[in-house]
Amino acid sequence: ILKRVSLDFAAGATSGLIGPNGAGKTTLLNYICGIVPSVAGTRTILGEDATKLQPHNMIRAGLARTFQGAQFVGELSAVENVMLGYHTRTPLNLFMASFRTPGARRLESTAKTAALAAMDRVGIADLADRQISQLPFGDQKRNSLRIADQPAGVSRIIARDACHRGGTTVGQREAVAGQGLAQA
Repeated sequence: ILKRVSLDFAAGATSGLIGPNGAGKTTLLNYICGIVPSVAGTRTILGEDATKLQPHNMIRAGLARTFQGAQFVGELSAVENVMLGYHTRTPLNLFMASFRTPGARRLESTAKTAALAAMDRVGIADLADRQISQLPFGDQKRNSLRIADQPAGVSRIIARDACHRGGTTVGQREAVAGQGLAQA
């Protein structure tokens, strides 16, 4: 249960939420993203009332959400897994995808270019063509923490859950600081 919560993040800032297990960090992220419904009050995202938005519409509003347990399609390459984040941002439909129309091929090319750029930006472009199931667990985790669960850098807000799991509180703060996140 969340009561009297008010958050305000500065444009362009990267912020972190640190607390002990059971403190409500995940519940708060779930509320922000619309997974936990609002009983009272309002939820405003990027200046727009998002109180009644369903979770699947949040990404269109510019909010992406990652989860603690990243899931990958092991048969796909790392770049193809990153490209999966684009499905909510394109007009691709079943017909276009099934018949590989020119529009579908253009959308796929655009998604791949953006995914490769995002992977390069975070230093994992060397993994792009590697099949996820063939990567060592540490590389899979690195892929997840950085970009694989979010739409390859196109969201204006990214709510990342458990960006550094385990370790000591000092180790967690160092990891958060190393990612450019503000310490809370």
